[in-house]
Amino acid sequence: MLTCLEHDDTIYALDTHAGILSWNSGGKAEKLQVTNAFTRFIQAFERSGFDESYLHTKDSEVARAYRDFFKCSESSSKMKKRVRAGGRY
Repeated sequence: MLTCLEHDDTIYALDTHAGILSWNSGGKAEKLQVTNAFTRFIQAFERSGFDESYLHTKDSEVARAYRDFFKCSESSSKMKKRVRAGGRY
């Protein structure tokens, strides 16, 4: 169980997903696609034992899921500017 999170990249992913869910506009299919990618990231992160070094191992399951989530997020026209500003992947 994760009791404390101080890893900036993971916090950024959580914040990005929350931002997508909070939009009043935007397609439901788009939100569902991003949410599915986010779910895959969270599940991989949990399976890793919440190992925060996932971005240091580019070929790990967690790193791939993290990158996929942000690629999916970036595909949304409203997220492009925000995701690129963060430059976290």
